Amino acid sequence: MVEAEWHGAATQQDLRKAVVAGLELHERTRCAFRLNYNTGSSGPWSDSVTWLEKEWLPRFPRRARGNRLSKPSPK
Repeated sequence: MVEAEWHGAATQQDLRKAVVAGLELHERTRCAFRLNYNTGSSGPWSDSVTWLEKEWLPRFPRRARGNRLSKPSPK
């Protein structure tokens, strides 16, 4: 699992650099899981949502997109 811990305020450019660096790590290691800790961050992420959806997500490994940490469904 790749863990990313965010601290302080970040510009849109900072966010892009960081998530691209994380993506490159996923591509090199073929890791299928990512966990973001955002509690230490401040400032809006909303400016980056469109970029994340259109540019970053399509590059994120397909096998990782369906992985979610969730409760098992009842049988």
